Amino acid sequence: LDDNAILSENIILSEMYSNLNPPLSWEQIAGLERYLFFAVSRESDDAYEETLWNRYPLDEYFNAYGSSTSRPMLFMQGTLDPQTVFDWAQHAFDHYTVGSNKRFVTLPWAVHASAFPGRSPTTTGLPSCAAVVASSFFVSSGQTVDESCVADMPPPDFAVQTEHGRNVSATFFGTPDAWGVN
Repeated sequence: LDDNAILSENIILSEMYSNLNPPLSWEQIAGLERYLFFAVSRESDDAYEETLWNRYPLDEYFNAYGSSTSRPMLFMQGTLDPQTVFDWAQHAFDHYTVGSNKRFVTLPWAVHASAFPGRSPTTTGLPSCAAVVASSFFVSSGQTVDESCVADMPPPDFAVQTEHGRNVSATFFGTPDAWGVN
């Protein structure tokens, strides 16, 4: 959806922020933001935009699962995904009854949109384990899934002890010593 801003906003404002749960007012958002050390999911401007947007009417498909299928299905979920909670992904996976043609691959330490480069890296140099897993699924028409790279996914380098960690620190903080202790 990120490639088409208008389509993205239409779906977000019509379905994800529906009239079933009215949006917060500007005052409510400002009150929340005063006491938070992190950003809320929608900016204050969006509260105003939501009141102006011509939403499409909700139909019987809103907030419902698709029907079960006999087609192969692959679910991949990063354990550090802040946008899609791991238990929710597992719940969605459990809903579908496709026999042996469904797979759930847990990506340790991976974040949201883990198939993008750098979001599920490996110690062997692969920029995206998730892309390898997905590619193997697609190339085999859903018959096999190569999960071998999952074992090579390193935990986050919060202590900045690896070369990669030092490079990331230098990029974002201007120093390879993120904590200023070395």
